Amino acid sequence: VEGFVQRLVGVLRELQKAYPRLLEHWQGEVNRALLNADVPDLASLRRALAERYRGMERYTPDRLGVGALARRLADAAHDQDQPWLESLATLLGRVPPQKWRDETRLHAELRLREMAQQLRDLEVLRQAIADGGTEGAVLLKIVDVERGESSRVVQLTADQRAKAVGRVDGIAQQFDGLDEAERLAIVAELFKRFTPENDDKFNG
Repeated sequence: VEGFVQRLVGVLRELQKAYPRLLEHWQGEVNRALLNADVPDLASLRRALAERYRGMERYTPDRLGVGALARRLADAAHDQDQPWLESLATLLGRVPPQKWRDETRLHAELRLREMAQQLRDLEVLRQAIADGGTEGAVLLKIVDVERGESSRVVQLTADQRAKAVGRVDGIAQQFDGLDEAERLAIVAELFKRFTPENDDKFNG
């Protein structure tokens, strides 16, 4: 009986430590995906993320995905830092972290990495709009096995966008009779033609 009690006490202590360890692990994942900088504590991480991503939701129509994450990162509704961290986990895991299983944690981490890349793309757009003084910008990106990833930011005025839209119908007519794969292949080849391999100004 004494041995059983000792083992039971050990298991209960391990369970008590499990949730704090999960939150500590999640904090590290958030740091690596969204900031990747040395921060001394959770409060510092929260402040740094809020400063970096505040207002980012204005650059995406996705209000339920990356837009919701941007708003949550800058959310000041929680007085304490742990509830804020738990709210991030709930958003990305779709259930509160208290109910996470291993597969839930893995799914949340995958969504975190995917949305982190989307946020970095939005940062590029925000910077391009600020630098160019234009009404808008478009980030074009392509990845293939030969050239890897190529991307380019196109800064657009309202007049330039209107002219582009006006020419789309005429160009699209040349695609009549082609299936979707062929149409997209043509678009990809045109993008590569207008993005020289040695032009890495907007790559990465």
